[in-house]
Amino acid sequence: MRHHPSYLLGVALLFMGAIFLLNPQPTQANPDLLGSRLLTESPSKRGRMARGGQLYDNWAVTLGKSLPSKEHPAYPKLGQKTGGETWRCSTCHGWDYRGAEGINKKGAADYTGIIGLEQMRGVAQKKIIQIIRNPIHQFSQATLPDDAVADLALFVSEGQMDMSALSEPNTQKAQGESQGGALFFHTICVRCHGVDGRHINLSQEKDNPLFLGAIAKRNPWKSMHKIRNGQPGTIMISFITLLNEADQMNILSYVQTLPEK
Repeated sequence: MRHHPSYLLGVALLFMGAIFLLNPQPTQANPDLLGSRLLTESPSKRGRMARGGQLYDNWAVTLGKSLPSKEHPAYPKLGQKTGGETWRCSTCHGWDYRGAEGINKKGAADYTGIIGLEQMRGVAQKKIIQIIRNPIHQFSQATLPDDAVADLALFVSEGQMDMSALSEPNTQKAQGESQGGALFFHTICVRCHGVDGRHINLSQEKDNPLFLGAIAKRNPWKSMHKIRNGQPGTIMISFITLLNEADQMNILSYVQTLPEK
Protein backbone atom coordinates (compact mmCIF):
# COMPACT_ATOMS: atom_id res chain seq x y z
CA MET A 1 0.00 0.00 0.00
CA ARG A 2 1.37 3.41 -0.97
CA HIS A 3 1.17 6.31 1.47
CA HIS A 4 0.98 10.02 0.81
CA PRO A 5 4.34 11.84 1.29
CA SER A 6 2.90 13.89 4.18
CA TYR A 7 2.02 10.67 6.01
CA LEU A 8 5.55 9.34 5.58
CA LEU A 9 7.05 12.62 6.77
CA GLY A 10 4.84 12.48 9.86
CA VAL A 11 6.01 8.95 10.62
CA ALA A 12 9.61 10.06 10.22
CA LEU A 13 9.17 12.97 12.61
CA LEU A 14 7.48 10.73 15.20
CA PHE A 15 10.40 8.34 14.90
CA MET A 16 12.84 11.19 15.50
CA GLY A 17 10.84 12.32 18.51
CA ALA A 18 11.19 8.87 19.99
CA ILE A 19 14.94 9.06 19.52
CA PHE A 20 15.08 12.29 21.52
CA LEU A 21 12.92 10.87 24.31
CA LEU A 22 15.16 7.83 24.61
CA ASN A 23 18.38 9.78 24.26
CA PRO A 24 17.84 13.39 25.39
CA GLN A 25 21.56 14.18 25.61
CA PRO A 26 23.08 15.79 22.48
CA THR A 27 25.20 13.37 20.46
CA GLN A 28 28.87 14.24 21.03
CA ALA A 29 27.78 17.81 21.66
CA ASN A 30 29.30 20.51 23.79
CA PRO A 31 26.46 21.85 26.00
CA ASP A 32 27.56 25.37 25.14
CA LEU A 33 26.93 24.87 21.42
CA LEU A 34 24.36 27.19 19.92
CA GLY A 35 22.41 24.25 18.55
CA SER A 36 22.04 22.67 21.99
CA ARG A 37 20.80 25.89 23.54
CA LEU A 38 18.32 26.38 20.71
CA LEU A 39 16.54 23.16 21.60
CA THR A 40 15.46 24.83 24.85
CA GLU A 41 13.87 27.72 22.96
CA SER A 42 10.20 27.73 21.98
CA PRO A 43 9.37 25.94 18.70
CA SER A 44 7.92 29.16 17.31
CA LYS A 45 11.17 31.03 17.92
CA ARG A 46 13.21 28.27 16.31
CA GLY A 47 10.81 28.29 13.37
CA ARG A 48 11.21 32.04 12.95
CA MET A 49 14.97 31.68 13.13
CA ALA A 50 14.92 29.05 10.40
CA ARG A 51 12.75 31.31 8.24
CA GLY A 52 15.30 34.07 8.83
CA GLY A 53 17.99 31.70 7.57
CA GLN A 54 15.97 31.06 4.42
CA LEU A 55 15.51 34.79 3.92
CA TYR A 56 19.29 35.16 4.22
CA ASP A 57 19.65 32.46 1.58
CA ASN A 58 17.10 33.84 -0.89
CA TRP A 59 14.51 36.24 0.52
CA ALA A 60 12.61 36.49 -2.78
CA VAL A 61 11.92 32.76 -3.11
CA THR A 62 11.10 32.53 0.60
CA LEU A 63 8.48 35.26 0.20
CA GLY A 64 7.16 33.97 -3.11
CA LYS A 65 8.61 36.89 -5.06
CA SER A 66 11.16 37.39 -7.81
CA LEU A 67 14.57 38.93 -7.34
CA PRO A 68 15.05 42.34 -9.01
CA SER A 69 16.41 42.12 -12.55
CA LYS A 70 18.86 44.98 -12.10
CA GLU A 71 21.99 44.76 -9.98
CA HIS A 72 21.85 46.03 -6.41
CA PRO A 73 23.08 49.66 -6.30
CA ALA A 74 25.52 48.84 -3.49
CA TYR A 75 27.00 45.71 -5.06
CA PRO A 76 30.73 46.33 -5.67
CA LYS A 77 31.85 46.51 -9.29
CA LEU A 78 34.65 44.05 -8.56
CA GLY A 79 32.08 41.37 -7.76
CA GLN A 80 31.31 38.75 -10.41
CA LYS A 81 27.60 38.22 -9.75
CA THR A 82 24.96 39.91 -11.86
CA GLY A 83 21.26 40.75 -11.75
CA GLY A 84 19.10 39.37 -8.96
CA GLU A 85 21.93 37.37 -7.40
CA THR A 86 23.44 40.64 -6.16
CA TRP A 87 20.38 41.16 -3.93
CA ARG A 88 20.84 38.01 -1.86
CA CYS A 89 22.37 38.38 1.62
CA SER A 90 24.33 35.16 1.10
CA THR A 91 25.98 36.57 -2.03
CA CYS A 92 27.66 39.44 -0.19
CA HIS A 93 28.11 38.12 3.35
CA GLY A 94 28.95 34.52 2.43
CA TRP A 95 27.68 31.09 3.37
CA ASP A 96 30.07 31.13 6.32
CA TYR A 97 28.77 34.58 7.36
CA ARG A 98 32.34 35.95 7.41
CA GLY A 99 32.30 38.01 4.24
CA ALA A 100 35.73 39.02 2.96
CA GLU A 101 37.38 37.40 5.99
CA GLY A 102 36.08 33.94 5.15
CA ILE A 103 35.51 31.83 2.05
CA ASN A 104 34.69 35.01 0.09
CA LYS A 105 38.19 36.30 0.76
CA LYS A 106 40.29 38.22 -1.74
CA GLY A 107 41.11 36.05 -4.71
CA ALA A 108 37.99 33.90 -4.37
CA ALA A 109 35.38 33.90 -7.13
CA ASP A 110 32.80 35.45 -4.78
CA TYR A 111 35.04 38.15 -3.34
CA THR A 112 33.35 41.54 -2.97
CA GLY A 113 35.26 43.10 -0.09
CA ILE A 114 32.04 43.28 1.96
CA ILE A 115 32.34 42.41 5.64
CA GLY A 116 30.63 39.46 7.29
CA LEU A 117 28.01 39.20 10.01
CA GLU A 118 29.97 37.52 12.80
CA GLN A 119 30.23 40.73 14.77
CA MET A 120 26.41 40.93 14.82
CA ARG A 121 25.96 37.74 16.82
CA GLY A 122 24.22 38.61 20.06
CA VAL A 123 23.48 42.17 18.98
CA ALA A 124 20.00 43.47 19.82
CA GLN A 125 17.56 42.62 17.05
CA LYS A 126 16.23 46.19 17.05
CA LYS A 127 19.66 47.47 16.03
CA ILE A 128 19.98 44.83 13.31
CA ILE A 129 16.57 45.77 11.93
CA GLN A 130 17.72 49.38 11.66
CA ILE A 131 20.77 48.25 9.66
CA ILE A 132 18.66 46.09 7.33
CA ARG A 133 16.36 49.05 6.74
CA ASN A 134 19.15 51.55 6.06
CA PRO A 135 19.43 53.08 2.55
CA ILE A 136 22.43 50.92 1.65
CA HIS A 137 20.46 47.68 1.69
CA GLN A 138 17.52 49.10 -0.27
CA PHE A 139 15.04 46.85 1.55
CA SER A 140 11.82 48.80 1.70
CA GLN A 141 8.60 47.65 3.36
CA ALA A 142 7.30 46.60 -0.05
CA THR A 143 10.38 44.46 -0.65
CA LEU A 144 10.78 42.98 2.83
CA PRO A 145 7.72 43.24 5.13
CA ASP A 146 8.31 43.92 8.82
CA ASP A 147 7.77 40.29 9.85
CA ALA A 148 10.41 39.15 7.35
CA VAL A 149 12.92 41.75 8.57
CA ALA A 150 12.26 40.69 12.17
CA ASP A 151 12.93 37.02 11.35
CA LEU A 152 16.06 37.90 9.39
CA ALA A 153 17.33 39.97 12.32
CA LEU A 154 16.64 37.06 14.68
CA PHE A 155 18.71 34.77 12.47
CA VAL A 156 21.60 37.25 12.32
CA SER A 157 21.56 37.77 16.09
CA GLU A 158 20.95 34.24 17.33
CA GLY A 159 20.91 31.81 14.41
CA GLN A 160 24.42 32.04 13.02
CA MET A 161 26.55 28.95 13.48
CA ASP A 162 30.28 29.38 14.00
CA MET A 163 31.47 28.00 10.65
CA SER A 164 35.19 28.41 11.37
CA ALA A 165 35.56 24.82 12.61
CA LEU A 166 33.06 23.26 10.23
CA SER A 167 35.58 21.41 8.08
CA GLU A 168 39.27 20.70 7.62
CA PRO A 169 40.89 23.68 5.86
CA ASN A 170 42.71 21.65 3.19
CA THR A 171 40.17 18.92 2.39
CA GLN A 172 36.88 20.63 3.41
CA LYS A 173 35.95 17.36 5.14
CA ALA A 174 33.24 18.02 7.72
CA GLN A 175 34.19 17.45 11.34
CA GLY A 176 31.33 15.07 12.15
CA GLU A 177 30.58 11.35 12.32
CA SER A 178 29.01 10.10 9.10
CA GLN A 179 27.56 7.01 10.75
CA GLY A 180 25.47 9.19 13.07
CA GLY A 181 24.31 11.32 10.16
CA ALA A 182 23.20 8.28 8.15
CA LEU A 183 20.30 7.65 10.55
CA PHE A 184 18.77 11.08 9.98
CA PHE A 185 19.46 11.10 6.25
CA HIS A 186 17.82 7.74 5.63
CA THR A 187 14.88 8.59 7.90
CA ILE A 188 13.96 11.98 6.43
CA CYS A 189 16.18 13.24 3.60
CA VAL A 190 15.98 10.04 1.56
CA ARG A 191 12.35 10.67 0.60
CA CYS A 192 13.32 13.52 -1.74
CA HIS A 193 17.05 13.06 -2.34
CA GLY A 194 17.12 9.26 -2.68
CA VAL A 195 19.41 6.76 -1.00
CA ASP A 196 22.41 8.02 -2.96
CA GLY A 197 21.48 11.73 -2.99
CA ARG A 198 20.92 11.73 -6.76
CA HIS A 199 17.14 11.93 -7.09
CA ILE A 200 17.30 15.71 -7.52
CA ASN A 201 19.53 17.47 -10.03
CA LEU A 202 20.49 20.69 -8.25
CA SER A 203 21.86 22.20 -11.44
CA GLN A 204 19.81 24.00 -14.07
CA GLU A 205 21.84 22.19 -16.71
CA LYS A 206 20.45 18.72 -17.51
CA ASP A 207 23.65 17.72 -19.30
CA ASN A 208 25.81 18.78 -16.37
CA PRO A 209 23.96 17.54 -13.26
CA LEU A 210 24.91 18.58 -9.75
CA PHE A 211 24.02 16.26 -6.92
CA LEU A 212 23.92 16.52 -3.14
CA GLY A 213 27.26 14.78 -2.54
CA ALA A 214 29.12 17.13 -4.86
CA ILE A 215 27.73 20.29 -3.25
CA ALA A 216 28.50 19.04 0.26
CA LYS A 217 32.12 18.40 -0.69
CA ARG A 218 32.68 21.60 -2.66
CA ASN A 219 30.77 23.98 -0.40
CA PRO A 220 30.18 22.49 3.06
CA TRP A 221 29.24 25.93 4.44
CA LYS A 222 26.36 26.32 2.00
CA SER A 223 25.27 22.76 2.68
CA MET A 224 25.30 23.28 6.44
CA HIS A 225 23.28 26.47 6.13
CA LYS A 226 20.59 24.58 4.23
CA ILE A 227 20.70 21.60 6.61
CA ARG A 228 20.07 23.98 9.48
CA ASN A 229 17.52 26.28 7.89
CA GLY A 230 15.98 24.38 4.98
CA GLN A 231 15.78 25.16 1.28
CA PRO A 232 13.68 28.20 0.31
CA GLY A 233 10.60 27.40 -1.74
CA THR A 234 10.61 23.66 -0.98
CA ILE A 235 9.27 21.26 1.67
CA MET A 236 12.79 20.63 3.01
CA ILE A 237 12.60 20.86 6.78
CA SER A 238 14.90 22.84 9.05
CA PHE A 239 17.08 20.77 11.35
CA ILE A 240 17.76 23.81 13.52
CA THR A 241 14.31 23.13 14.98
CA LEU A 242 15.09 19.48 15.77
CA LEU A 243 18.79 18.75 16.23
CA ASN A 244 21.86 20.15 17.96
CA GLU A 245 24.91 21.25 16.01
CA ALA A 246 26.76 17.97 16.52
CA ASP A 247 23.99 15.99 14.83
CA GLN A 248 23.73 18.58 12.05
CA MET A 249 27.48 18.16 11.51
CA ASN A 250 27.02 14.39 11.39
CA ILE A 251 24.44 14.77 8.61
CA LEU A 252 26.85 16.92 6.60
CA SER A 253 29.61 14.34 7.11
CA TYR A 254 27.37 11.59 5.80
CA VAL A 255 26.18 13.61 2.80
CA GLN A 256 29.84 14.15 1.88
CA THR A 257 30.16 10.36 1.46
CA LEU A 258 27.45 10.29 -1.23
CA PRO A 259 28.49 10.02 -4.91
CA GLU A 260 29.19 13.22 -6.78
CA LYS A 261 28.03 11.93 -10.18
